[in-house]
Amino acid sequence: MSEPPRIIWSRPGNPTRQVATALGVTRAQLGAALHAIKKNARLRPNDDVRIYADGSVADASDEIIGNIYDEI
Repeated sequence: MSEPPRIIWSRPGNPTRQVATALGVTRAQLGAALHAIKKNARLRPNDDVRIYADGSVADASDEIIGNIYDEI
């Protein structure tokens, strides 16, 4: 059994530059990907999400709603 991916962002507000760096993307790419993922999941722009080290994005109920790399 493998370890679940590590959470790299789970705070309110916009992810920091360090999150983008950890994922190997620009902050602009991260922002655009998050907006697309939230829109597709019918979340509001200010709804909080969790970002995992593998690029997965989960909503407040821990359901995976998308992946940063799929949106770039």
